Amino acid sequence: MISWKKSSLKFKLGVGNLVLVLLAIVIASIGISITRTNLSVSSEVHTILEERYTRTRTTQDYAIELYSYLNQINEHTIKFSDVEDKINNDLEKIKIASDKLQLARYPQEIGAVKKASEVFINTIHDEYIPAIKANKEETAKLILSDKLTTPFLEIVKNIVKVNGYQIALAKDSVGKINRVDPLYEISITTIVVIILSILISIIMISSLLRRIKKVIISADQIASCNLQNEIVDEGQDEFRPLFNAMEKMRKAWVDNLSQIYLSVDAIQKSMKNVNEVSSMINEVAVDTKSRSENTAIATDQMVCTTSEIAKNCENASVAADLSTQVTSSCISRVEETINKLGMQVENLVKMLN
Repeated sequence: MISWKKSSLKFKLGVGNLVLVLLAIVIASIGISITRTNLSVSSEVHTILEERYTRTRTTQDYAIELYSYLNQINEHTIKFSDVEDKINNDLEKIKIASDKLQLARYPQEIGAVKKASEVFINTIHDEYIPAIKANKEETAKLILSDKLTTPFLEIVKNIVKVNGYQIALAKDSVGKINRVDPLYEISITTIVVIILSILISIIMISSLLRRIKKVIISADQIASCNLQNEIVDEGQDEFRPLFNAMEKMRKAWVDNLSQIYLSVDAIQKSMKNVNEVSSMINEVAVDTKSRSENTAIATDQMVCTTSEIAKNCENASVAADLSTQVTSSCISRVEETINKLGMQVENLVKMLN
């Protein structure tokens, strides 16, 4: 398995980006979870406040409004004829609102409200209004105090409870939004992402600088002609081809230098031979010079001797000429003598005959 230091830059960048992407996914997941929670809470709060709370509060409001009208009629603040239509309208609305109340969540309280609303509506419709129309004010007052106050208070009391439950539930739901845990999670994850981004940048820069430094060292090694040490690199990153190329270059230089060394050695041997021949030539030249000097001296002597010889030869020639002349003269004389002797012999012979 390739170690982290020996792994390629592409692999390191991939791992770093993968970690950052995973952390980004974590942050996004937290954000999505918070958003979904907020949507759920807002939907729930909307349901509580806009639907459930509105239904219970509407029933309570109509009950309070009706009870207020009846109180004012008994106190002669208003006339029944002035609010008769409003009372009838409120009776219809409170009946509709109470019918819409659901027993699923708060069956006890809502059940009590429904029952009290029915009694409250029927008593007003069947007893209070006929008494008012019959001008039985005392009977109307008794109906209000004895028969209508109790169901009215029952309606208000239970609706207040239910509204309190709903408000508490809405607060709990809103509390989910107000939780700081997701913020802490996002903050911590974001800090981790920032730290990891810085660490990855530092690691990548350090890795690049380390590899570049090693390349520079190898280049300096070649530049300083230190070709004995092999350039070895165990990394598997993008610098590996560069180191391989530098090693090939080193081997090529070693081979070239070996050839140069052999050539230089051959040249040195040739120069040695040349030096030896030069020495021999020098010795011969010295000897030749010495002989030349001797020859020059001898030549000088020979010149002098030759001059003398020439003179002697000239004198000898002169002497030879003289000798020749003398010899010729002597020969001539000898010949003359011989001739004379011959003639004397012939004369003798004749005389003997």
